[in-house]
Amino acid sequence: MIQALSSRLCSNARHVFAATATVLLAAVVGVVPADAQQTRVITGVVIDAQSSMPVADALVRIQGSELQAVTTVDGAFRITAGVGRHILIVEHIAYGNHADTVVVRGDQDTRLQIRISPQAIQLTPVLVEVETELELRRRTSGRSFTELQRAQIDVAAQKGQNLAELLRDGLIGVKVGNERGGSVCVEYRQGGLGMGSPGARASCKPLAVFVDGVRIGASSIYSTMPLRDLERIEVQGPAEAGTRYGIAGGNGVLLIETRQGMLARRRPESKTAQMTTLDWSLEAQPYRWARVASSSVIGNAVGLGLSLLVADQCLRLDAGINGLRSKCDAFSTVGSGFILLGLPGVSGSLAASWAGTTERSKGRVLPSALLGTLSAASGYLLLVQGEGNNSQAARTAGILMLTVATPILTTAADRVFRSLR
Repeated sequence: MIQALSSRLCSNARHVFAATATVLLAAVVGVVPADAQQTRVITGVVIDAQSSMPVADALVRIQGSELQAVTTVDGAFRITAGVGRHILIVEHIAYGNHADTVVVRGDQDTRLQIRISPQAIQLTPVLVEVETELELRRRTSGRSFTELQRAQIDVAAQKGQNLAELLRDGLIGVKVGNERGGSVCVEYRQGGLGMGSPGARASCKPLAVFVDGVRIGASSIYSTMPLRDLERIEVQGPAEAGTRYGIAGGNGVLLIETRQGMLARRRPESKTAQMTTLDWSLEAQPYRWARVASSSVIGNAVGLGLSLLVADQCLRLDAGINGLRSKCDAFSTVGSGFILLGLPGVSGSLAASWAGTTERSKGRVLPSALLGTLSAASGYLLLVQGEGNNSQAARTAGILMLTVATPILTTAADRVFRSLR
């Protein structure tokens, strides 16, 4: 008995020693549990809590680690982190810092939608000195040049002056006079025109005239061009004009900018960007095909019924001419045609857009309505041809286009053509 007990104690001692050695070995080589080594992907989108618009250039990081990402123009980010509980911090210059706890599970990736609100921030005032293009040219050209601005031009217009009189009274860098033929000539101050004096030459060295960057003949503009249409007038001497305009500027140039030309150059470009693709992985749930398709079918059916009811008041099918015959005046007939073709597609697209709207995006009605209208037009054409030719196949195809194909195209367009809310 004592021998059996001793054998059992020795066996237990060996097990204890083996377990202790395993623990010590794990501590030495740094072995950690399998769950602590497992990582999963955190994907998400950062949006404005008030407008639901994506927030770009926001820094998303996990506190206490170097794991971080910057949101894209769609507000999306992606971080690979270990399984467990983490504190996720979102930083943005206009929204401040926001922190929240996120739990990363080992059996699935984590998808987040983070809503942040802007907060007031105070920055040190910065003094920005801006100089106009005119001031920049004055400072960098190393010369003085002559020009008239809008205020001076308006004063001359109130006095009833024409362009020649404005140049004569307002610019000291030009000479204005008449050639022997009686036409007005404007030349640079170093030219040979004698200002109508007895010694005036038969010809002058006229300035080349450019209006909004386009060279024009200057024979009549000095007396006919309305001053109220002008924004700025500038004269450049032969030295600079020859460098910029070549042979055309050999005698100097007269640059005229009209107000219409200035507005065209200052008109801002459209900043509206149409979205061609949408990352559905950032949505809270997948696209709801069944809901959108059923809503499109109902909307299309309602539009189809109303359009047929309205069109029946002015249009009737005439098998003799294999087409439609009008019972109303031209205006009513055209209106009935538009309603007949467009109402099913428009109502179906509106229903699809309503059913497919998410927190981030919604379908664009115009592409869906266009595809629906094209499908409805094809369906009506087949239906009319089938009635006129007594073809059951054409009638069936037309009905299927109107009742099945149109909602399918509307649903597909709502899925593909999206815009952010």
